[in-house]
Amino acid sequence: MLKPTVPLLFFASFASDLCAQQFTHTCQFNQGPLKGQSRAFSNAQPAMVGAPCQDGAGSTGVVVSDGAGRPLAERARRPPAGGGRQPVEARDHEARTSPVTAVADVPTGRAWLVGNQPEPSGYGLYSYMLFGSLPSDATRPLYAAVIKASLSKIESIESQLQTFPPVQLNLYLMPVFSGPPKYAQPDDLANWIIDEDHYNYPRARQILDSLPDKRNGVYILSVLSRPIDSSHQLKPPYLLQDLSNVEPGIVVAWIQYFLNQAAKGKPWEENMGDKLALDLRNDIEQVAVQMQLTLPAMAAAIKWFKPGSE
Repeated sequence: MLKPTVPLLFFASFASDLCAQQFTHTCQFNQGPLKGQSRAFSNAQPAMVGAPCQDGAGSTGVVVSDGAGRPLAERARRPPAGGGRQPVEARDHEARTSPVTAVADVPTGRAWLVGNQPEPSGYGLYSYMLFGSLPSDATRPLYAAVIKASLSKIESIESQLQTFPPVQLNLYLMPVFSGPPKYAQPDDLANWIIDEDHYNYPRARQILDSLPDKRNGVYILSVLSRPIDSSHQLKPPYLLQDLSNVEPGIVVAWIQYFLNQAAKGKPWEENMGDKLALDLRNDIEQVAVQMQLTLPAMAAAIKWFKPGSE
């Protein structure tokens, strides 16, 4: 039941290359007090169908076509009653061109893994964006989508370190031979990174070769507390996300949900890994249904490997 004061609604925004998708004001809640209900927030920032959404009061769901819920009279970005400080989500909403789904308690920061330099030590989680082979004409759009989503949705590690110590951060690493140009447009930068003279395919393959099975596709590999030693077979626990067979249109949502799940307290603790993988699979499947996209078998695409599961 809604309280007298209408809660805030925050939608995840997606990269500009997806602007052709349908945008609406309606959230279909699948968790929390409003589970099973839909609400149309007519004065809120519109969001893409299939994007995650929340009401700021414990209910979360996905954006659906307008008309599925009833409009609310009050503005979604109304300040809290009594002149108190706005929630962190609201302040972030006003500070950015596009709002985000939720503010991460333990955020992710991206960094370039240049040449053969070692990874910095002391981070809570290490995540690697890995291409196991050069793209073909057919897979190049997927590679570009993964890079653009990584750049647009993930803050630089330098900015995150101004607020959080390394142990509270997920360090998201992108192997390259040298740092990319600073002021390139997103499409140009994605194409620059994909090029075999710039993305460090040999190092990415070396990391992937530490896994039990040969892998030549597109992956995000996350390990606990210490970098991967590619000279030895990787031992669980670790989280492997296989994006090799997904459609480029869902990549932004996939990356956003990974950030959201990785930010929930300490999901990378060993006993929480199965839940992280399950929640991530469920979130992405719901988005795919809303966007009418086909997904690969998600139990294999997102998998938490725990000790004894080699």
